[in-house]
Order: sequence, then C-alpha cells, then structure tokens
Amino acid sequence: MGSSDSKILSAVKADDVAALNEALAEGAQISDIDKDGWSLLHWAVHKKSNAVLPRLLERRILDVNQRSAKGWFSGGFSPLHLAVRNDNVPAVVLLAEAGADLTAHCQSGWPPLAYAVYDNRPAAAESLLMCGASPSALTSGGESCLRMCVKHRHTGVLAVLLSFPVAEPQRVEAFQHALKAGPEALGCVEVLLRANAVSAEVAAAAVTSVGADLRRATERMATRAEQLRRSEELSRRAPSRGAPPQQASAAEAAAAAALLVASLREAQKEVEYLTRLLAKLTAHVAAAAAQVRAPAEEAVLAPAALPPPQLGGRLMGRLGTAVPAAPGAGAGFAPAPISPATTQPVGRAAEPPPGVASAPLAAEAPPAAEAGSVARAGEGASEPAARGESTSCPVCWDADAPKNCALIPCGHVLCGDCAARFLARGERCPMCRTPIARTMKLFL
Repeated sequence: MGSSDSKILSAVKADDVAALNEALAEGAQISDIDKDGWSLLHWAVHKKSNAVLPRLLERRILDVNQRSAKGWFSGGFSPLHLAVRNDNVPAVVLLAEAGADLTAHCQSGWPPLAYAVYDNRPAAAESLLMCGASPSALTSGGESCLRMCVKHRHTGVLAVLLSFPVAEPQRVEAFQHALKAGPEALGCVEVLLRANAVSAEVAAAAVTSVGADLRRATERMATRAEQLRRSEELSRRAPSRGAPPQQASAAEAAAAAALLVASLREAQKEVEYLTRLLAKLTAHVAAAAAQVRAPAEEAVLAPAALPPPQLGGRLMGRLGTAVPAAPGAGAGFAPAPISPATTQPVGRAAEPPPGVASAPLAAEAPPAAEAGSVARAGEGASEPAARGESTSCPVCWDADAPKNCALIPCGHVLCGDCAARFLARGERCPMCRTPIARTMKLFL
C-alpha cells in the first residue's frame, strides 16, 4: 500500500471523516483487501467507526458481503458478522440497508443471527429481525436459534425471537429442551409460556409428563429419607468404642450416611424444581382454557340475549322522547341521538356476536297504554326509588354511588366501582357467590 492507502486505513480506524475525504481526494484506493481478507468495511465495523461507515457505503465500490480469510476467530466473516459480534447495532442497520446478506454463513456455518444469540445480543438480534432476518434461521448443523437460546439460558434474546413468527416445530423443540434442561432453564420455560410459544395441547402433555416425574422424584426422596433414618439408627446402636473392626464399621456407616444426606438434598432440589415447573405449566393450561371458554360465555351472555332490564325514565330520556302514536299503532318515540364517538345510538346495547339472536330493548316498542307513564317517568324519581327500593350499592352503601352495574350471569346490581373491583380480583358475587363472567352498565 502507498502512503495514501495507509492514510485512508488510518482514517477509517480513527473514525475521521475529514481525513477520509482528504485521502479519497488524493486518489486512495478503497477497494483494497488486506492479507486477512478484511476490507475497509470490516475495519470500520470492527473499530465501530460509524461516522465513516455511511461514507464508505454510499460510494458502492466495496463489496458489502466481502468474506474475511479463514481463521480461528473470524473465518469467513462478512462485515455484518463482525457488526453483530461487536454489538454494533447502527452498523447492523446500515449494512442491512446497503444489501448485506442476512443469511450468509461463515466458516463455522453460522448466520449473523446465530452469533447474536450465542453472544447474548438482544439489540443486535432485534435489529436483524427488523431488517428481515428469519427468526427460524438454522446453522449448518441444523440447530435453531431458539434451541441455542435455551441451551445457553439467554432469556433476553429468546423473548426477542418469540416476538417474531418462529416456525412451530422449532418452538416445540425449544420448549421440550427447556423442560429437560433442569432448574437452570426454568426462566426459559417462563419466557416460552408467557409468549404462548406452544399450544395448549403441548402444555397439557407437559403437565402430565412433569406430574409423573414429580411423583417419581417424591418417591425417591422418601426412600432416601427412610434410608438415612435407618442408617442413623444403626449408628446410634453401635458402640462408641470397641475393637478396630468395630471402629472401621462405624467409619463406613458414617461415610454411607454422608452419601445418603447428599442424595437426599439432591432429591429435595429436584422435587422443589418439578413442583415449581408443574405449577407454572398448570397455570398456563388453566389460563388457556379460560381464554377458550371466554368467547363461548360471551356469546351466551351477550346483552341482547339477556332478559331486557326495567327501563326507567332517565334511560327513556336518553333513548328518545315519547311521541304520539300513529293511528292504528302503538305509541312510539323519537329516534335515539347518535354519539359522535360511535355509530351506536346512545343508551343502546352493542350488537350481539354472530349467531346469537338479538332481543329488542323493552323501550323500542312500548304499549300504547304505557306511553303516557313513560313520558312522565323522566320528570320524577327513577323506578327503583318510586317502588321504594334502595338505590345505594349493597356493598359500600354509598349514597353517591347508585346501583347501576349488573353482574353477569347472576344479575345482582352493584355500583360501578364495586362491580369493577370484584371483576378485577376474580371474586364471586357478594350476594349469591356466583362466579362473575363480566359486568353490564345499566342506565337507570
């Protein structure tokens, strides 16, 4: 290399844009490759010279996929491989936008994403995935990135990968590997379950398998405890002093007891781990089952399918004002006003899910004989007060918090705050102890 070539390499290593421009003006060659197969892009990425990197890429002379020479550290590395290994996220994005091959394998047969997993680089992994890298990428040995995360217990990168669509067989494989990896991989199991990486059927099968393992581990722990008890009992019966053969027998018994104590501790740790694992799996399966039941219950308990509530004067006032009945027809009322934030009429129930019969509101077609009473109801007290019923919440008895929220399916009415609190805590109805599926606001 000439003096100008040395100058441009120094400018790249120093991340000096002015020196780089000066070297280029002097006619320096930027496409030269050193003896290790490194181009100026390799050096810019390796030294994290992110100021000069865009200047080098914009000239479109350098090969963005240039491979380094074979070696023990960076054999066959492209600049993108080096950017990932150095956790140089800006360089990862710049190289990907310049057309770098996101699936290129190095001498070891690993794509850039595999190094982001191996080196535990969540930010670099996310940048690669956002630029189009496949989360289901494999090494040349057929190992998936998910399995590599579990093997090295890299939960941060695992969560990043699971936020993208990974192939289902790889998710199931990583989950099964995490179950067999022991207590150290419990964090990976939690991440996989939290991301719903496996189906409810796979999780249920894991519950059965782990439950069987827990029973066997409990039996082993009980056996070790019984063996230790017998060994201690024999040691107490043996004389403290005696002939040399008796002393040797006592020493052997003590050594055997120490081995039993260590074995018992290992069995206890296994039981504790399996108990925690089984609890997490069971909770996940129960939550999945609840999500499956929720749409069916929502369809059955849709507001339109329930018996219509007693509509008071205030609700009638919100639905519309009474109008004289047409000759030969019952009394009607004016159309309900449309809220600017929704296309549903104010005060009307939402449309039921498909397949559920819609029940009309009681106020949509009041009998002719009740038209006058409906019109007068809005002028006085609401119907519960008119019937002498208490309008206060039966839980908090707050006069400023009227009963206006029904618990579904039992139908008991509380104030909005109490109903929301009971629903959020997953508690039962305080009146009849019926499980609460949801709540419905009443405009009484």
